[in-house]
Amino acid sequence: MNYKKMVKEDPLTLTILPTHKCTASCKNCCFGCNPKVSHIMPYEEMVYHIDEAVKHFSTLSVLVISGGECFLLGEDLDRIIHYATKKGLSTRVVTNGYWAISYESAFERIHSLVSNGLKEFNLSTGDDHQKYIKLENIINATKAAIDAGLPTVYIAVESHVHADFTADTLKSNPQISEYIETGHVSILPGSWIKFKNHTDDSNLSECNCRYTSDQAEDGCNSLFKNIAINPYSELLACCGLTVEYNEFLKLGNLRRYSMQDLYNAQFEDAYKLWLYVLGPKHIYDSVMKFRKLKPQEFVHTCAYCIEAIKDSDNIDAIKKILPSELPNILYQLETQNLIK
Repeated sequence: MNYKKMVKEDPLTLTILPTHKCTASCKNCCFGCNPKVSHIMPYEEMVYHIDEAVKHFSTLSVLVISGGECFLLGEDLDRIIHYATKKGLSTRVVTNGYWAISYESAFERIHSLVSNGLKEFNLSTGDDHQKYIKLENIINATKAAIDAGLPTVYIAVESHVHADFTADTLKSNPQISEYIETGHVSILPGSWIKFKNHTDDSNLSECNCRYTSDQAEDGCNSLFKNIAINPYSELLACCGLTVEYNEFLKLGNLRRYSMQDLYNAQFEDAYKLWLYVLGPKHIYDSVMKFRKLKPQEFVHTCAYCIEAIKDSDNIDAIKKILPSELPNILYQLETQNLIK
């Protein structure tokens, strides 16, 4: 049964991750990005995805280009920003700032993107990033973006309880703090999940994030609101930190199937509805209770998501639990509809 009418969500954002190639090789990168990756989605393929998304989802208003490192696209980044702008989408890029080696070169690069329609600029940094991209790059990119006419620069700082470089580190920097005071910079603290044996693909799904958390026990707010596409044209159910290692969140390949069909098929999947209304932590705790195991605490909701399905015993437990959960899932959907 398709429960689309019960889910009052429509996609607002199109996210294209055109490559997992990156100038950095952070050991805890959620997608395992590094300089050795060679594949980059061709410009024509990005255009095709934008056309399909705009055609089928009138609610879309934003295109996000991230990665990997999207500035490795070179002129194709300018071209796709220009194309999306002509299609009526507001555009955002997410970058580590490797290219901002001086203020002058950073301004030239960002000014070109702004001239092609760029509306929002996001930087990512943190403990791991600092080993590859200096703080000076972040400062250069920030100043250049503001001077190029972008109203606000968003800087995401991935961190954990043992990190040396945190959001507070950035806030205390005098060259950044003045922009924070004027409202030109917004710092976005984020959690950094630690993966075991990150260089071994067979173990990437095993999270080792054992920090305590006051994680809210809510439903997943990432599902259904985003059309997310990875470098290999796979449609993803979300952009979560562990999505590449979760087979249940990969919807299918857009080279073979319709974007609209793959997106709508989610509403026939009771598991995704369960994630949506009650959240990964609820599912993980239910699995642990069913298996009579002691649940652990994790720093990020995405960690619960991957831990809930990390082995065949957990998946078998979910299959047995889910039918009895369905009435509550439908009740939660009805309740949300009344609230909205």
